[in-house]
Amino acid sequence: MKWDYADRRRRERFYRFVFRSAIPLLALGALCMALGVGPAVHANFGLLLAGFVVADLSVLAGYLAVNRTVKVLDLDRAESRYVEIHFG
Repeated sequence: MKWDYADRRRRERFYRFVFRSAIPLLALGALCMALGVGPAVHANFGLLLAGFVVADLSVLAGYLAVNRTVKVLDLDRAESRYVEIHFG
């Protein structure tokens, strides 16, 4: 998994963007699940199931983004490059 340095930075920025986009989706999924409890009492599970699906997909996207960002940073560390981490 040897990439040039600029490609690594692009991938790192992309994965951080994916992680930041997964957070609002997780909130949306939680909201759908919370709002879907009432209709689920009357056997209408659509909103509840949609909330679970959105929340699960956002957790998966966040996990993959973090996992791949760590791989890029580990590759930098293995090549003794200076790793600059920006938060925010």
